[in-house]
Amino acid sequence: MSLPDIIMSFFQNFNQIKEKNVLDKTVLIGFTGSWIALDEKEYIQYKSGKIDPSLSSRLEEKGIIATERNKDKLMENYRLRKPQLYGPTSLHIIVTTLRCNSNCIYCHASSRSAKEKKFDMTIEAAKKTVDFIFQSPAMSLFIEFQGGEPLLNFDVIKYIIEYSNEINKIHNKTLSFSLVTNLYYMTEDILEYLESHKVNLSTSLDGPKELHNKNRPAKKDSYHIIVSWIIKIKKRNKIRLSGLLTTTSFSLSYPREIVDTYKRLGFSNVWFRKLNDIGVASKSWNKISYTAEEFFGFWKAGVEHAYKKGIDEYSSNLLLKKNT
Repeated sequence: MSLPDIIMSFFQNFNQIKEKNVLDKTVLIGFTGSWIALDEKEYIQYKSGKIDPSLSSRLEEKGIIATERNKDKLMENYRLRKPQLYGPTSLHIIVTTLRCNSNCIYCHASSRSAKEKKFDMTIEAAKKTVDFIFQSPAMSLFIEFQGGEPLLNFDVIKYIIEYSNEINKIHNKTLSFSLVTNLYYMTEDILEYLESHKVNLSTSLDGPKELHNKNRPAKKDSYHIIVSWIIKIKKRNKIRLSGLLTTTSFSLSYPREIVDTYKRLGFSNVWFRKLNDIGVASKSWNKISYTAEEFFGFWKAGVEHAYKKGIDEYSSNLLLKKNT
């Protein structure tokens, strides 16, 4: 029996669907961490085994029931959930610069002024970094650019992308790229380059304008800049764009407004990330931090509102997956 057959046999015979009541729904959590929320009528169908085609299709899509059609997806979801069982590290994060234009009050990095170019990665260091990454036996390599604001050293980003693609002609690995950016230095030319090389983007979006600009002060209206680019990138729809927020004490009054902002801008999920007491954040910790009880109240209100708006929330999804 092949490994896929063994996994499918295990899934079909030992999959214990867990059930949890959330608001007015019953949440079913499957073996791979996938989940689905059912209303009372759907739940009665599920328990009776008399499932109509529409519900059956949704249960299959979410991995609650196993079929020949979804077995490959189930195995892939299990592999993603238990990556340590399947191979060496594939994610590699490259900090191309410590320079940044913003003065985010919660920054966990030791960022430097945008003028201090001595904190940029050099081409020589970039080449050695890529050579080291390609020593990995992993057949899939994921390279993510971080900072500071990595677009301040875009020439090195271009070099890494092009050099990686060139030597990958020998290694023949699955290669993908992502860039974490505040979009402050985005241009049409840079965006076209990123799109042509399939570089996905993550950007910080802390919620409505007044909250975002308070958390992320810059010389210009950072909210207006980021939203303008979010709208443009999503309209072009050539690369994936995800949003990230960091929760400060100023965020605690805005759980629903944060969700509404993400919904309005076309994001399908949101992540209520907590603070880290390192880097710049430690200098203003007394002003921006909160108690566990305060964060939980904010998180609960945000998750409930996201649920009603049809948006996933990353940490709650993670908790559901870990609870299988």
